[in-house]
Amino acid sequence: MKGFDQQTPYHIFDVLEHTARVVDGVPPYPLVRWAALFHDMGKPACFFKDEHGTGHFYGHAAVSVPIARGIMQRLTFSNAFIDRVLALVRRHDDVVPANPKAVKRMLARLGGDTELFAALCDLKRGDARGQSPKFSGPRIALADDLQHALEEIIAADEAFTVKSLAINGRDVMRLGVAQGPEIGEALAQLLDAVIDGEVANFAPDLEEYVLRNVIGKSFSKKLPKSVDGIGKGA
Repeated sequence: MKGFDQQTPYHIFDVLEHTARVVDGVPPYPLVRWAALFHDMGKPACFFKDEHGTGHFYGHAAVSVPIARGIMQRLTFSNAFIDRVLALVRRHDDVVPANPKAVKRMLARLGGDTELFAALCDLKRGDARGQSPKFSGPRIALADDLQHALEEIIAADEAFTVKSLAINGRDVMRLGVAQGPEIGEALAQLLDAVIDGEVANFAPDLEEYVLRNVIGKSFSKKLPKSVDGIGKGA
């Protein structure tokens, strides 16, 4: 990391100094500080230059994860803490537009952990502060907007995980969905529909959606083509 020239206009520091500036640029609580320390450790292994001589690090977040895991395991951190730090390292470079749908989808990927999402915003701000001042301003502003969107979602008590849906797996089974993986698939489809605004998160609306869009379509797929075509124009 020391002396590793990133060769990109977004960075004016080597990976080590950038990392130090990110650690300094995040709030002083352990979760985000450790994530800041580890977030770019995979960069040297992922480095390549395009035809214009600009450096890129595609996949560096994923490569940083096992490096960070090994260090934290040697330091005997708890598994729960390791998992949360790794989630931040893995997601720190994900592009998340500052709109409710995108924020709720990221929340779902983070297991509905709103504190973890807030930490991700802190990490994104710190990461931006360690970059070239020419580009850091808009990235810091985006992290601020993501934080604001999170606060609005929490205040409105909007659904962003399967557990926050107004119906559960037993309800879906009662409606006719077969026991097994189909239950999880149906609930995931429901959550997508709620996030996209296709259906309100109220039990009657969700049940009707299941009947029409889950059970109905599943039944249609199982019909023989000759039967499925009955009633269609010749």
